[in-house]
Amino acid sequence: MDQYRLVFPPHVSMLMWLTLVKPAASLVIPPLYMNCVAAGIQIGYMCYDMIHFWTHHGDLKCAHLKTMKRYHMLHHYRNGDIGFGVSNKFWDYVFGTEIPEA
Repeated sequence: MDQYRLVFPPHVSMLMWLTLVKPAASLVIPPLYMNCVAAGIQIGYMCYDMIHFWTHHGDLKCAHLKTMKRYHMLHHYRNGDIGFGVSNKFWDYVFGTEIPEA
């Protein structure tokens, strides 16, 4: 619940993009589209980080979001190897990583 360590540091993610992801992606993505792909990845990850932060610190009114917050807290504090869904459990069902008691 540390508000200063909840999201991945932007400077580290940029370093990872430049050294790992971009060189690998350039093998399959034409240079003309690389900036669009990079922007999409960055915007998508920022949206994920904002949802994750809000799940921890937001005042959730919706019953579904309250359920997901409880589920997410179980992931952080009891079942760190399963239960990766932040806004829904869909991919946890697909990959068999759902938290059984949630």
